[in-house]
Formats: sequence, structure tokens, C-alpha cells
Amino acid sequence: MPSTLHGHVPSLTAGRGWAKFSVCFSYARELHAKRGAFHIANAEGRTLTIRHASQDDLQAMHKISEAGHIGWSIQQLQAELDLDFSTVLVSDSEADIEGFICGWHVCEELQVMALAVSQGRRREGIGRALLEELLCHGRRLGGLSAFLEFRASNEAALQLYIGAGFTQVGWRDAYYENGEAAILMSRIL
Repeated sequence: MPSTLHGHVPSLTAGRGWAKFSVCFSYARELHAKRGAFHIANAEGRTLTIRHASQDDLQAMHKISEAGHIGWSIQQLQAELDLDFSTVLVSDSEADIEGFICGWHVCEELQVMALAVSQGRRREGIGRALLEELLCHGRRLGGLSAFLEFRASNEAALQLYIGAGFTQVGWRDAYYENGEAAILMSRIL
């Protein structure tokens, strides 16, 4: 599909060479080895458990992905778990996985690849908690900026990202299969 990029998305990694990438990925692997759970209180006082995703979470993540119109297959989700530069976090309750977020760390940049929350658990602060934890993780990995894109019709995402300090830096016409445009946003970590 043809895609037009409006605006400017600065690249902090331009011209820095491949040696820097391998150093960043080694550091990311080291931090991934120290996986633990994070407990965050949301606005309603409910404690959310945010942790790194595992193989056991794939089916629940796939179900959320399908309901949220992300449409990632089990194989795509598995690939994200296997990538050295990818972080996949889930919001976990005793009952099930409530949401997930995926981000790529490439040196000083964090690219938010996907964020989805179970339909029955939206508007409870889960997406915000997942996003904030991924941003914190990006900072711990030495990230300086974060980027993301989403469907122009997704008003809830727009409000979430503005509330998290993102600003619009671009627009891609006819980016998605159905011809819908994508909004590009960034923020300093």
C-alpha cells in the first residue's frame, strides 16, 4: 500500500554504526535476564501486576490481540518474546492476562509496537500502567526517546498517549490495509 509520511521523526541512531547496536542488545539481554514483577496502584486503588510475558501467556495475548484489532498471530507474538531487543510486558491478575505491550529498544530509541487491553478491562488504567512501565524500562536501557503509531480513528489511544506526554510528529496516509491513516507520536524519555 502507498504510504506518505508527513512531518519529521528524528532518528537518534542515525550515523552511529552497527557496533553500538550489538552493545545495546547485549545490555538488553542482561536486563531481560533479571525479569521480575512490578506492582502498580491504579487510580481506583487497585494494584496491577506488570511482568515480563512468558510462553504461558501467548494464548491470552493472542485473544486480546484479536479482540483489539491488532491481529498478531501466535507466531508473531512468539517472535517478539524471542527478539533480544524486544520487551513484552503483561498486566496479570489471578484470573487472566488483562493486557500487554510490546516495545523495541534500538540504542537510544524505544518503539512502542503494540498495546492492547482486554475489552472488559478498558478504562481501568491498565493500558496507562503498561505504557508507563515500558517507558521506564526504556529509560533503564538508556533510551532517550519513544515513538509510536496508531490508527487515526483510535480516539482512546490518542488521549492515552497525549496524557502520557507524547506529541504528534507525523501522519501516514492510507497506512493500514483498510486505507486508514496512522498518527505518529513521540516523547522524550
